[in-house]
Amino acid sequence: MVQRNHGDSERIQNRDSIQLAPANFEEWEKTLTRISEEIESATNNLQVIHDDLVAAQAEVAYRTSLVAAWPSGSLWDKLSFIATALFGAGGAAFFFFAANLASNPNWYVPAVVLWVAASISMIVSLLGIEWAERKRFNFFSHQFQIPPEFRP
Repeated sequence: MVQRNHGDSERIQNRDSIQLAPANFEEWEKTLTRISEEIESATNNLQVIHDDLVAAQAEVAYRTSLVAAWPSGSLWDKLSFIATALFGAGGAAFFFFAANLASNPNWYVPAVVLWVAASISMIVSLLGIEWAERKRFNFFSHQFQIPPEFRP
């Protein structure tokens, strides 16, 4: 059972005094015209937003294709992998030749040669990676018009 308080029943009884709509036709026409203009304006705004989103999506697709098309610096990466392998080989040479210290007075030479080759290869590969990444950044900062305050 629903209980009603006294204020609700008074409000229901005074329903006749509530004016739900304008009294004359001119006010109705003004109201409907204003509502129609608001709907038209909202529709135009939605169309502009949709067009902006489509343009932004096309720009993102273009930028994504540019980034994907850039060749990778795999040469420099491979050179750094080779340098790492040479470091490991130098360590292995150091370990195995050190076991024969009595029979080989120049036991350290193979390890030193491998470590020098590895060091030179690693330095060259890191400089190559830095050069390739700088070139890539300069290209994309020009293409994407990155402001100078965001450049390193």
